[in-house]
Amino acid sequence: MNIKGKITHKLPLKSGTSQAGKTWSRGEIVIETEGQYPKKVCMEVTAEMHEKMQIGATHTFHLNIESREYMEKWYSSIKCWKYE
Repeated sequence: MNIKGKITHKLPLKSGTSQAGKTWSRGEIVIETEGQYPKKVCMEVTAEMHEKMQIGATHTFHLNIESREYMEKWYSSIKCWKYE
């Protein structure tokens, strides 16, 4: 799925260590979509993308949207795998 919008916020990077002992880091950004009724969307990005992205820049974001169930509750995630 693709969505076009302007970056309004860059949230702090998160990092940790997986159960396998590998370190990871990722960031989140908030964009505002274009159109008559703009919406705000928070998405996960890689640490490398997070470093390069600038607040106020408009891009087309390529997303993977996924929902999963855990203990009878549903959780959704939006992950950006590419932007242009």
